[in-house]
Amino acid sequence: MNNKGSVASIIIIFALVLVAAIGVVWYLKSPPALVGGDRDAHGCISSAGYSWCEVKQKCFRLWEEQCGPNELDYAFNTLNAVRATDQGVFGYASSSLLEWRTEGNVITKIRGFVVSATGVHRSDYDAVRSYFENNGFSVSNANAAGGPTGGLEGYKKDNLGCLLLYTSTDITLFPDQPVRVNSDLQDINVSCGLLNP
Repeated sequence: MNNKGSVASIIIIFALVLVAAIGVVWYLKSPPALVGGDRDAHGCISSAGYSWCEVKQKCFRLWEEQCGPNELDYAFNTLNAVRATDQGVFGYASSSLLEWRTEGNVITKIRGFVVSATGVHRSDYDAVRSYFENNGFSVSNANAAGGPTGGLEGYKKDNLGCLLLYTSTDITLFPDQPVRVNSDLQDINVSCGLLNP
């Protein structure tokens, strides 16, 4: 009886060692779970800050580079060339959140930049407007509005959307009468942002 107990013990120990060995081999062969392995349809790892750039056909980080041509820098460098006046100049660009209206009348909030000038003449506004018209921008009728003391015009080129806003600053208000604009002095805001970042 002693031999039968020894044989049974050896078989049980052998089976346990075999199961443990198979478990170790299986554990070592299975690939480790990737940290940050959340890839989108294009293979970009969003948890690492990557997004797909259709123009460049690659994954990129918005804070490292821009998708598509560097239109924002180009636009603002050109605006700097046309902005100088003796009454006022555009300030430094600051970050902004724009409300861009699509042709289907859907409002999309986009990140971008804005520059402003106060107390400038209508000719300065016209110079900025000419920049957009002469540099391949198309008019966005969905982003247009106007009234007696101000107006808004939208311009688009590739994936860059720009809004040109003016407000007359020298006005007189009369009760029960139309507003009177006394001079061509205006405040101007130019904001541009990437429509498909």
